[in-house]
Order: sequence, then structure tokens, then C-alpha cells
Amino acid sequence: YYIFSIIGVSMFGTAFPEWFGDIGKSMYTLFQVMTLESWSMGISRPVMEVFPYAWLYFVPFVLISAFIVMNVVVGIVVNSISPGRA
Repeated sequence: YYIFSIIGVSMFGTAFPEWFGDIGKSMYTLFQVMTLESWSMGISRPVMEVFPYAWLYFVPFVLISAFIVMNVVVGIVVNSISPGRA
């Protein structure tokens, strides 16, 4: 999150200060992107109108964060149904 936030601030902070103005705003925006809550129409498309190669930022973040969240969910499920828990 922190690395993608820093990249977002440095790349998009001047053009989109309401989403990427500082580290906190950038992390909140990335949380919205991670949860896939209106990230395409609300965040990435307006950014891509100004920066056409912004998909190189958003697509890897979505893939990495979805992979991590899915691993956490699977780990919790496997841990809860594994035998031998007291």
C-alpha cells in the first residue's frame, strides 16, 4: 500500500489532489480501488483521460491486492476447518 501510495502521489498528485494529494488520500483511494467499489468509473477512467498509461498503475495494484486478500480469506477458512483445533 505504502509503495503504491507514494507512486500515486508522485504520478497523479498534482492533477488529482482530491484522490492522490498526499499519502493519506492516496491510501484511502487505493482502499477504494482494492475493494473494487466504483474504482473503474469513479477513479481509473478519469485518471486515464489525463494519463493514458495509468492502467500500468491500477491493473497491477488490483491484481496484487486481490491476490493478497484472497490468500488471507483462504487462510482463515483453512485454519478454521482444519482438524485438531481446540
